[in-house]
Amino acid sequence: MKLRAFYLILLVALCVSLLPGCSAFAGKAAIGVIETSGSDATSQIVLFDKDLNKVSGFPLAEANLNSVFYDPVVNQGILYTIPQGYAQEKEARKVLGISIQDGSVADYSIDQPAMNSAAVSERYIFACNTLNGVSYISRCDKKSNQVISIEEDNSYVSYLLVKDNKLYSFSSSLDGGESWIDCYDFDLNRIFRIETTEYGSGVYRSCVDGNSIYFVSLVSGEGESCGAVFELNTATGEIKKLDVPDDPIDVELYDGKLYVTHGNMVERSDYSAVTIVNHEGEMGTFHFNHGAVQTVVNEDGVYVLDSRTIYCHSLDGLKQVGEASIDSFWNQHYYISGLFSVAG
Repeated sequence: MKLRAFYLILLVALCVSLLPGCSAFAGKAAIGVIETSGSDATSQIVLFDKDLNKVSGFPLAEANLNSVFYDPVVNQGILYTIPQGYAQEKEARKVLGISIQDGSVADYSIDQPAMNSAAVSERYIFACNTLNGVSYISRCDKKSNQVISIEEDNSYVSYLLVKDNKLYSFSSSLDGGESWIDCYDFDLNRIFRIETTEYGSGVYRSCVDGNSIYFVSLVSGEGESCGAVFELNTATGEIKKLDVPDDPIDVELYDGKLYVTHGNMVERSDYSAVTIVNHEGEMGTFHFNHGAVQTVVNEDGVYVLDSRTIYCHSLDGLKQVGEASIDSFWNQHYYISGLFSVAG
């Protein structure tokens, strides 16, 4: 208790030091990271300009804020992310909506523990969790805070995505033998299901381009830990595999091109790469001498997070043009759990 009280005092001190500058500097920010801990309810959002100079930050009294497996969701200047609570308890039952401009926070209460993925529309927030072999998908109305939920037995819902006024959920059976994609309307009525067992499971990231959803499966259809990138045509239901190198962990879209990151989400590595694919299917792969767990692509460059270091690579030729190490304000129990573009 004394230790938690100590960190609470530190958090208050950080709030006082950061708040005067939040509004003034948020406009310069290009990217941000989430720093958090599973043992202390103290986290922070740190914002950087395009050259990786720290410009501002928002402290938050939350534990286990976001998971590095999920790209934080930014929509209309609001960062949506899930605090699971203390690692052993997972007591938090909400999604946060954090204003990147001024650091104000809205709590959206959803009475489900250990939620993982969140997706947002203009009116709703969607979140999922799995408890005792049952998966729950919940919808929270941003204005009324009214929540509805559906259940699915013997399933693990790993990822949610909103596209064209529909909700897509990526799921697998608890034994990993089957996988599928469900499409729902916003009242959580299922419209259709696409079987994806042959394409693998373990989906945590995606991007959207027109009728196409590009997603990464971290586990193959044979149950091996070797990822692949797939394209789902939402108009036809057709799925096809992209011919990219091994070990993809992330896929981003910018200026009509796909940026596929290759790396290792589990073991620390000094190797990673990014493959760029254009609409004609032409591609080039660029190798880096650092690891990768998350990637953001915007007009300023390709930003790659490796543990506590952000690397910036140019859009033209992916040459490294910047680097910033993120020193923890707290202690060694804190880690970076998310990288995001301020523009969304």
